[in-house]
Amino acid sequence: MSVVKKNKPKLTSTALRSWPAYVCRLFASISEIDAIFASADNSAIHLYSVVREFDESLYGRLLKKEGRLEKEFPELSFDFHVRAHQGRKPYLAVPFGAELVFAR
Repeated sequence: MSVVKKNKPKLTSTALRSWPAYVCRLFASISEIDAIFASADNSAIHLYSVVREFDESLYGRLLKKEGRLEKEFPELSFDFHVRAHQGRKPYLAVPFGAELVFAR
C-alpha cells in the first residue's frame, strides 16, 4: 500500500495577516493621520484617513501607502477618503457606523 501525501496550501504573507493590522502598520508612519476608520458596502472597503487639517504635502505619501495596500491585498477593493476633523473628535469626521481601525 502506498501513502499519498497531500500538498498543504502555502500560506502567503497576506494570508497570515488581516488587512486592518496591515493598515495600522502601514499608515502609522504618517504622523498627520490621527485615525483611520473603515466601512464596507457591496463594492468596496472604504478607508477614511482622518487628519487635523487638509495639507497638500500629505497626499503624495498617502497615495504611496494606499498603493502598497492595494498591491498587498489584490483580492479586496478599497476606496480611500481623507477627512479633516478640525479639532473635533475624529469619529465625527466620518460616516456614522464606520469602525475605528487605527488611532494615535
